[in-house]
Amino acid sequence: MKAALAEQPQPQLCGPGGLQWLQQTERVLSKVVHDAVPFFKGHGSFGIFGESTLDKVRLFRSTVCEAGHKARTICELGFNAGHSALMFLLLAPKARVLSFDLGDIPWARWSAALLNATHGHRFTYIMGSSLATVPAYAAANPGTRCDVVFIDGAKDYAIRKADLKNFRRLADAGARLLFDEVCGEDCVRGQNRSKYCLTCWGGCSRAYAEAVRSGLVAIDKCVTPKVDGLTIESGGACSATYL
Repeated sequence: MKAALAEQPQPQLCGPGGLQWLQQTERVLSKVVHDAVPFFKGHGSFGIFGESTLDKVRLFRSTVCEAGHKARTICELGFNAGHSALMFLLLAPKARVLSFDLGDIPWARWSAALLNATHGHRFTYIMGSSLATVPAYAAANPGTRCDVVFIDGAKDYAIRKADLKNFRRLADAGARLLFDEVCGEDCVRGQNRSKYCLTCWGGCSRAYAEAVRSGLVAIDKCVTPKVDGLTIESGGACSATYL
């Protein structure tokens, strides 16, 4: 992968041209993974950097860029093929990325080994259920503080609620939080308690709304993507702050 990118001049990734360079780089990752693990269906099939997720990428990029040099550790839940992990490694070149992942996807471990090879000690892949691995890591590493947290794990109300609380053990007040599976900003802010908001994505938006009402997090900004002019209400993402 390093060889594939060697001839590409890297711009200031938080400045003009940075987003386009990231997109190009992520396509290289998709090709490398697909060539090695044909089960991976190709760029945009899973995770971010697909047709409907560019608004999410912009939100995630701006949040990490705002954290700037203060971001020493970025923690994510949900690795998939490594596109979000690679984005964080590139946007915060002095930070390390801890990626918690169930490890059930055929290409995940191969792609994690690739990022280990290309980024060394800056990338750590932690496999297993987040209900066990996140609390265990927090207990074993009390000095680790996540400056940015990205949660994109199991699509389940109870698990997402636990993940939000468990990652707070690894983050100080003021840490930035990014999360997926948003079914409308009014849902995650708790302003809409319709059946749709309570059940969409297995109840993830319900978990976010309860985290807001309990004072665990404060929502900063949400995005809802569009494809061919149509709003994908269940495809949103938000940035927030741990309180």
